[in-house]
Amino acid sequence: MCAGWALVRVLGVDAGYPVVPLMTYTLFVLPVAVLATAVALVLRQWPAAALAALATVALVAVIAPRAIGGPDSMEGLPVRVMSANVLAGHADAARLVDFARDRDVDVLCVEELTPEFARSLDAAGLGRLFPQRALSVREGVRGSGIYSRYPLRPLPLPKISSSRARTTISPGLPVDVMAVHNLPVPTSPSNVDGWGDSLGGLPGVSAAGPIQVLAGDFNATIDQSEFRDLLDRGYYDAAARMGDGLRPTWPAIRGSNRYLPVTIDHVLYDRDRAGVRDYDVLDLPGTDHRTVYAELVLRAPGG
Repeated sequence: MCAGWALVRVLGVDAGYPVVPLMTYTLFVLPVAVLATAVALVLRQWPAAALAALATVALVAVIAPRAIGGPDSMEGLPVRVMSANVLAGHADAARLVDFARDRDVDVLCVEELTPEFARSLDAAGLGRLFPQRALSVREGVRGSGIYSRYPLRPLPLPKISSSRARTTISPGLPVDVMAVHNLPVPTSPSNVDGWGDSLGGLPGVSAAGPIQVLAGDFNATIDQSEFRDLLDRGYYDAAARMGDGLRPTWPAIRGSNRYLPVTIDHVLYDRDRAGVRDYDVLDLPGTDHRTVYAELVLRAPGG
């Protein structure tokens, strides 16, 4: 089993149900592969030991890079980005405002933004921190929004449950920001294609266009090939780049979910014109997602 899993992950041939959702848990197969290797060696089952050892090496090769890294050396303008899935407005709005204030956040992306939660954010003083906003407020889980210290101009959306806007950090430095809320990880054969198509519909990076930043609930991990295809369209993952890519972001409510903890919330940035200096994951009361934070640095034109 471990060898087959490793082969699928390395070759990127995960397709269909249940392979696509199972790839989410690749991290948890690694200790199983190590144990299988040890047991096979003790039992002197040399072919089985060799196969399990190869699976272990392959899994380490694809997992370890997420735990090795550090700040980029790029010089430029710092931009602090935060993203929070607020569980259909059940999160602690005042605590989220405190997070944004304490981290001196420049751009805040909110997923599952309801009208009531938007009002709670304003009551907690969010408007004083972020005078600019591009919101798609909805009941339930389909709302989202972008709050910014900088001017915002809403952009057309590739997905109805996300928000997208263009901000100008400094003259001549436009940045397209998207609060991402992708479809949930497939739980049946019927929604595998929709999940993959929604990831494929996210904007890629164009060297001739604005710098791109995507932040939010992608409902995908690096171990799924569709997410890696998105990275290949010009992005780095801030957590993985900082060597912090194994910290789980969901589920965050202990004892209330039967799923293993995984990293499905991300901050992605333009790999050629931006870098990352800091990354963190914060526990926001009232929601099943952890809030993610990244301090990015943007290369100025001609820099």
